[in-house]
Amino acid sequence: MTAKRTQKGLLAELPKRAKGLRHEVEKATRRAFERAIELLPPAPRKQVRELTHRMEKAGTELQRRVERTRHDVEKRGERLVAVVTERAEKAFTPVVRRFDIASRAEVDRLRKRIAALEKRAEHHVKRPEHHHAPTVVAPLA
Repeated sequence: MTAKRTQKGLLAELPKRAKGLRHEVEKATRRAFERAIELLPPAPRKQVRELTHRMEKAGTELQRRVERTRHDVEKRGERLVAVVTERAEKAFTPVVRRFDIASRAEVDRLRKRIAALEKRAEHHVKRPEHHHAPTVVAPLA
C-alpha cells in the first residue's frame, strides 16, 4: 500500500513540479538571451531590445484582447440563452393553457397555498381529549 500512496503523491505533485521546472527554464532562457544581447555591438543591441519590448507589448495586448473577447462571447451566450428561454416560454404557454396543464410556477404556488391552509387548519382543529369506543349498530333482522 505504501507504493500506491507514494505513486499517488508523486502524481499529485506533478503539476506543481512541472510549473516549477517551466519557471526555471524560462529564467535560464532569459538570462542566456540577456548575455547574448550583451555580446552585440551597441546599435544592434538597442534594436534587439526594442524589438523584444515591442513583441512583449504585443503579447500582452493580445492576451488582453483574448480575455476581452472571451468575456464578450460569454455575455453574448448568456443573452442568447435568455432570449431563447423567453421565446420558448412564450411559445409553449398557449399550448400548456390549451391542454389545461399547470405550469411549474402554478403548481409551486398551489403547494404553498395548501401548506399554509394545512397550518391554519391545524391551529383551528381541536383534538378530542379522550377517545370514545366506536358505536356498533346491530343489523336489523
